Amino acid sequence: MILITFGLFTACSSVSGIKATVVRDCTGTYVRVDGKDHLVCNKDKLSSFSEGDTVLVRFKPTSYCNENKDEVVCMMYHQHEGLVKVVNVHAK
Repeated sequence: MILITFGLFTACSSVSGIKATVVRDCTGTYVRVDGKDHLVCNKDKLSSFSEGDTVLVRFKPTSYCNENKDEVVCMMYHQHEGLVKVVNVHAK
């Protein structure tokens, strides 16, 4: 029974996602959830959205951004909660 409940919860969360705001600056692309920014490794998933757009997003934490390794960014500091990979994103 627990396994079925977990499966239903996972299926529902994959459709709805978490409400987030797209944030971009010279340091990268972020999703802001509850006032906290998360640096997006696979920013191409958000390429159809503009700065400030509200989206429903599913992401997973990661420890390494292979996609951004050769990217030149500015010397500005942008505080964030960690690196994430976007799994799914939809317009809100």
